[in-house]
Amino acid sequence: MTVRSLFVGLSGLTAMGHDIDVISNNIANVNTVGFRAGRAAFDDIFYQTLFSGVGASGNQGGINPRQIGTGVRLASVDTLFTQGSSQSTGRLLDMSIEGNGFFVLVDKTNTKYLTRAGNFSLDDQGYIVDPGTGYRLIGKVASEDGVILEDQAEAPLQIDFSRNAPARSTGNVIASGNFDARIGNPTSDSEVSTAQKTTNLLGMFNEGGTPLGLINGDVIRFETGFLDLNDPPDHIQSPINLSSIDSGKGEGVLMTITSTTTMQDLQQAFNDFFSTTVRQISPGMASGIEVGFDNSTGEFQFTNTGSNSLNGVRIGLTPRGESGKPPEEANRLLGNLFVNQGDPDFTRTLNVGAEEVVRTEVIRRADSTSSIDVYDSLGNAYTVSMGLAVDTETPAATRETTVGDLQDSQGRFLIPGGVVPPKPEFSEPILDAATNTAVFTATQISNIVATQGIYSFEDGSGNLVAIRLSDGAISFNGNDFASPILSDGTIDQEFLDNGLDVTGDSMLNIPSAVNQGGGLLGDEGFTQSTTMEDLRRNIENRINAAIQQVSSHLSDIDPTTIIRLNVPAGGFTAPANLPAKPITVELTEDGSFTFRSNFGNLGSVASTNSTYLTNIANSQARGDVGAWPKDEGLGLVFDLAAKTRSVRVSTVDPGDLPATTDDFADGRVDNNYNDGGGITGFIQSVDPFGDINDVFQIGNTDYSVLDNNGDFVIGNPAALAGIQDSGVHLVALSSGAYATSDDLDDANFSGYQAFSQEATALRALFNQRGYGIAGNFDGAPGVDRTTGVPIGIVANADDPLPFEINTIHRDGQNRNMVNFQVAVPNDYRTVPNKTTGTLFFNTRGRFQSYGNAAQTPTLSFDPDNNDPLQGGVPTVQFALDLKNITYFSATSTAQMQSQDGRPMGTLDNVSITNNGEILGIFTNGDTQYLGQILLGSVNNEGGLLQVGSTLFVKGPNSGDIKTNQAGVDGLGVVKSGSLELSNVDLAQEFTRLIVAQRAYQANSRVITTGDQILTELVNLKR
Repeated sequence: MTVRSLFVGLSGLTAMGHDIDVISNNIANVNTVGFRAGRAAFDDIFYQTLFSGVGASGNQGGINPRQIGTGVRLASVDTLFTQGSSQSTGRLLDMSIEGNGFFVLVDKTNTKYLTRAGNFSLDDQGYIVDPGTGYRLIGKVASEDGVILEDQAEAPLQIDFSRNAPARSTGNVIASGNFDARIGNPTSDSEVSTAQKTTNLLGMFNEGGTPLGLINGDVIRFETGFLDLNDPPDHIQSPINLSSIDSGKGEGVLMTITSTTTMQDLQQAFNDFFSTTVRQISPGMASGIEVGFDNSTGEFQFTNTGSNSLNGVRIGLTPRGESGKPPEEANRLLGNLFVNQGDPDFTRTLNVGAEEVVRTEVIRRADSTSSIDVYDSLGNAYTVSMGLAVDTETPAATRETTVGDLQDSQGRFLIPGGVVPPKPEFSEPILDAATNTAVFTATQISNIVATQGIYSFEDGSGNLVAIRLSDGAISFNGNDFASPILSDGTIDQEFLDNGLDVTGDSMLNIPSAVNQGGGLLGDEGFTQSTTMEDLRRNIENRINAAIQQVSSHLSDIDPTTIIRLNVPAGGFTAPANLPAKPITVELTEDGSFTFRSNFGNLGSVASTNSTYLTNIANSQARGDVGAWPKDEGLGLVFDLAAKTRSVRVSTVDPGDLPATTDDFADGRVDNNYNDGGGITGFIQSVDPFGDINDVFQIGNTDYSVLDNNGDFVIGNPAALAGIQDSGVHLVALSSGAYATSDDLDDANFSGYQAFSQEATALRALFNQRGYGIAGNFDGAPGVDRTTGVPIGIVANADDPLPFEINTIHRDGQNRNMVNFQVAVPNDYRTVPNKTTGTLFFNTRGRFQSYGNAAQTPTLSFDPDNNDPLQGGVPTVQFALDLKNITYFSATSTAQMQSQDGRPMGTLDNVSITNNGEILGIFTNGDTQYLGQILLGSVNNEGGLLQVGSTLFVKGPNSGDIKTNQAGVDGLGVVKSGSLELSNVDLAQEFTRLIVAQRAYQANSRVITTGDQILTELVNLKR
């Protein structure tokens, strides 16, 4: 019916009106930030069925239904959540979301709102808010330390520009850059840097590039030393002990090191000390000692213009902190600088004679320096400085290093010429004009012997047993030592019967009439293939074999058969818990032997009985040396030994005088020898410049005489009378004849000092690390002995640290090694940790390791020595990462580049990351998280309800609002400094508007047409 069409047209007008409403709203909000466009959707209305239709049957076809619609209705208004265009604003709090998700706001009732509009601002309390509503943006708020926890509850986000970043103690310091590999290379012109007058004492290195490790607050003093006055005043006893002189700073004190102390300050301290000393001796007396420093060589120079002399001077350090003893390594290195250059006598002391000028060892400064500020936990800054110096020390001896290659730290060979066996030396003959005879001695360095030292322990009953390692003598309960070697060179039968003889080839191997030659290396002695490991093994095995020999036979001793040894009436019992190796000898990586006692004591006694101690001290030394002080005289001393062969010869003509060694140049008589002296029938086994070992064949008495031409010819042993051959003896080169012979008087060998420098060097090397040997090695009191430093090796079972000898070296130079030294502003009462170390580089110039340390060194120092709970500052501790330093032949650029400590800072700037993290940038350079923006989502965005201001709330069909960080769970990322504009497409909206307008116009025509039809219908009645 026509009336129905009127209502259909009306529904069309209504629907198109709604469409135009939606379109007009979209167009109106085309510039609304974050606006989501709407879209009207329509449904047709219920259809009137005129005929429902029938299906086909038989030959009859089917008929379709006949239905007439009744109009249109608004089905829905959909919100389009497509991405809008992004506009860059550069404003921090303008944010957009690329991808899915909404910013989440809350009002004062904590109702959540969602929006895509990111044009936020701060309110007066620093909260991030929507400027139109004041609703606050929510997220996760970081802790005061800038940490965002995973389970942190949602809360309004706030940017508080009054916020402080707390100070942070430095935990890591990182260095990088290159250290010039040409420095110190003998093939390069790049020399190491020697110290200058302005060089800071905290940055000193020795000549080999080893850091001294001095620290702020160290006190330099005279550890020992004497001023010998040529004409002392009556009230002064000479010599003057320098370590007892108080110049106003303490006994023997030169100066206290501060962070600004220089070489020039130390030079002045020396001069002030000597001036004060002589004024104390006698008012008006002038010092004849003037100390200078040579900038060109890095050496101190001691000039003595007077008649007095300095003897046995050694510079050291007072104890640090509460340790009660000087720092071992720093004390050693400092002391070894102030010795006569080259340390010719190996005493490690300084001696300046009257009217003499003496230079010390060279002192180096760092080849590369840098500094950086580190911080404690309160934000206090401290400047630390690091110096790098190439290591030019000769390499440490290894297990495989042969004896001929062994050197001291200054490159001096222990074996003459570094050749094994060396050419023998011939002594000047001992002439006897009364009998027309001469004694010639050929000496060849050959072995190592023990010239003093005891090992002591208690048996199971508490009896004290002491073994003298120089000759195998034994003492029980502190009584006098009894030696197994009798005056005729034989072994005491009591020792043999009771198993107490330790002179055999497998033990101490002491030369005697039965066993000529020998030493700790056995009869073979040094060979071309003798190594450091051979030395270590033989020393350890032979000492332990001697200890085991005696200890294992103690319970077998029959007290009734022993007379000389003063065996206690009750006898002995086996010692408890005696290990297989009472003494352990090891070789360290830096070429030192360590001696550790696992039972008993080497160099002291295992008893506290004062009588035992006195007896041991008074009886342990050999010969007429006398008693050694307990703390200095009981060490085990090793000495180079030599095979000697001596012969007594007479002249061919009894009326002629014996010849001298000058007459036997190159093994033959000098034909120019015509000074009236006769020709000596000098017996030689063979030509000493031929097969050298034949010179020392035991019992070889072949001899030679001269023909008319002065040439040697082999003669008949019986042809000449009065010739006596001593055979081969072992001589300890420090103390004269070690073994005697019936043929030769012992006096003929006394004081013989062949190869004295090498022998002295060996004794110095086998002394406590950092010290040489006292110049008065004979045991008499003297000015050059350092108090408390043992001569020789001391190892006690109750000492947790092994005795370490001086370093032994080999030929060459350490390459790819750089030492570092860090100066820190520690309180003078505290000792910093790990301020020195070594860097090893591989052959490709890359970092390899931190010397012997497996990990990055961790430095620590206390700036004020006060308890933090009592107002002090905490200890500063940080890892010094040097792994990024390289070692190439290029300019040095190595320096400390960065550290992670901070003072306190205030919030200066803010940035927002893509995942919504709000990062605060503080004035101290620190960055901290202030919070993290959370994005919201729902299961059905179309179900959200719009409440104006581009806000949405949860609707009945939207699902609950869920929050998460940006970039996860399908959420988009946050872009700070840009805004998302409306997603309205004007072109599309105008097109839709035209379509809606035409539809509206057409529907109005339906109504007009219907009206006209109804009019005609009414007119039919007329």
